[in-house]
Amino acid sequence: MAESDDNTYPAKKKKAEELLLAQRLPEARNAYLELCQLDPNDFESWLNLGAVEGMLGHLDRAEAGFKKALSLRHDEPRIYINLARLYEAQGRPVETVDALIAYINLKPEDPDVYARLGRVLHKAGQ
Repeated sequence: MAESDDNTYPAKKKKAEELLLAQRLPEARNAYLELCQLDPNDFESWLNLGAVEGMLGHLDRAEAGFKKALSLRHDEPRIYINLARLYEAQGRPVETVDALIAYINLKPEDPDVYARLGRVLHKAGQ
């Protein structure tokens, strides 16, 4: 018997995205975990897994997801802004600044990030 459409990778990915958009975070986490196991090179799934873990308050797991995504695509600005948010929430100013600068190097036209960088530096006494 052929697999049903909901068992295909694209269908599973669509379902995970729907769960995330609906803020059904524990279910989205499980869906992204499955996707990452099925395709360890799926950048978007690792990035989204990191985001979901962060929203659930699992900051170490969020960082692991973002770092796996980073290992797959170091040229993607979304990773760095997510890492900056994570590091800032953890009170890690040096890593926050590093992530913001990496983001700026990839997306220098984003004016909001400069203000954020200034706030982080000010807060760190720099």
